[in-house]
Amino acid sequence: MNEEIKSKSVRNRGKNFDTREIQLLTELVEKNIEIINSKFSNTVTNEKKKKIWENITIQINALGVANRTAKEIKTKWINMHQTAKKEYSEDKLYRRQTGGGPCPKPVSSISEKIVDLFKGSPSFDGLSGFETQSDVPPINSPNTVNLLSDLLVTTEQQENNSYMGLRVIEVEQSGAEDTTTTSNVPQSTESTRFFCPPAKKPKIKPDDVTRMQYEVLKQQKKKLEEQTVYYHLMNKKLRMEMGLPNED
Repeated sequence: MNEEIKSKSVRNRGKNFDTREIQLLTELVEKNIEIINSKFSNTVTNEKKKKIWENITIQINALGVANRTAKEIKTKWINMHQTAKKEYSEDKLYRRQTGGGPCPKPVSSISEKIVDLFKGSPSFDGLSGFETQSDVPPINSPNTVNLLSDLLVTTEQQENNSYMGLRVIEVEQSGAEDTTTTSNVPQSTESTRFFCPPAKKPKIKPDDVTRMQYEVLKQQKKKLEEQTVYYHLMNKKLRMEMGLPNED
C-alpha cells in the first residue's frame, strides 16, 4: 500500500522541465504573446487563449521528454516569468549601488529573452506614474552630491534669510542742528549705504553625505516595496487570465 502511494506521489510531482522544453516554451509564447497577454474582449476570448495553450502543450509534448498538461505548461511559464522579473530587478538594483553587497545571481539566457520580450511594460519596469528604482539617483553620484548641496543652501537661506544675498541698506543721517537758524531753513541730510556680502556656500560635511545616503536608501526601499506589491497583483491577474487558481 505504501509503495502504491509513493509511486502515485512521484507521478503527480512530474518530471522537471529540461532545457529543450523551456526553450521551446519561450519561443512559442513569444509568437503568441499578443493574445496571451491581451485582456478578454469580443475578439480575444477565454476559449481562444485556451486553444493557444493546448497547441503549445502539443508541440512541447512532441519533444518526447514528458507528457505535460496545459495547466503544467501555463504554471511553468508563470514561474519563468516571475524568475525573470526577480533576476531583472536584482540586477538592476545592484548596478545602481556603489558596492558593499553580494553580487546577484547572473541573469540566465532564458530570463534575458523574457526580459527583452516584456521590457518597457509595467510588469517589469513598475507602474507608470510613479518613480521606479531607475529614477532614484545612485548614492555618491554627482547628482546626489549636488542635490545635497542645494538642499543645504536652501536650508541656510531659510534660517538666515536676512543675511543672504547682496543687500543695500540706506541710512539717512540728519545734519548737525544749528541753533542760529530758523525752523524755515531746511535741514540737510545724507545717505550712507551698507553692503551685506552674500553668504558663502556651506561646505558638505561627511555627516551630511551620510544623512543623504540614508534618505536615498529609504526611498529605494519604499519603491521596492511598492514594486513587490504591484508584481504580486500582476501575478494574480496573470493567473486569472490563464484560468489558474491563485496561490493565496
